Amino acid sequence: MKFPRDGIESVNQLANTSFEPSTSFNFFAREFKNRIDFFQDPCAKQTIERHFLDQNPTPQSLGLAQFSSVGVNGKNVKKPNFPFQIRFVPHADVATLFSDIKELDEDDKEVPWYTQLKRIESGKYLFEVWARDSPVDAKKYPNSAELHIANIKVTSELITSTFGD
Repeated sequence: MKFPRDGIESVNQLANTSFEPSTSFNFFAREFKNRIDFFQDPCAKQTIERHFLDQNPTPQSLGLAQFSSVGVNGKNVKKPNFPFQIRFVPHADVATLFSDIKELDEDDKEVPWYTQLKRIESGKYLFEVWARDSPVDAKKYPNSAELHIANIKVTSELITSTFGD
């Protein structure tokens, strides 16, 4: 997701649904998180996951500190307050908007997900945003809590752009 900020470059917050393959063509079929579970498949655990861990001790997570270090006004935040985990839960406005099966156009060609997203009308909500302040570990963090912190709403027509712009 891209978050615009005044006077400086926008910031991107990456999120993923899973390492596992999806069984749905619906972009909003699953929630997006900055921390996802590792592979369930035993073969993938012994091969891909092991390779990832050789390169990075936490390949299943993306930090939020840099994302929160500058406000939307473009100014540095002296003491950023950021969550441990963030979840983007598809809002009811869009959760079932698209089919789980591949959509085809009149020429029997697959309709890309980004073309489908352009159909979402201004005023619709895309995601509920939930944040957790610490890991889910009752022994280490007995007061760990998750809070609904925002909703992401479409405020204009959705358009595609050229790669990298």
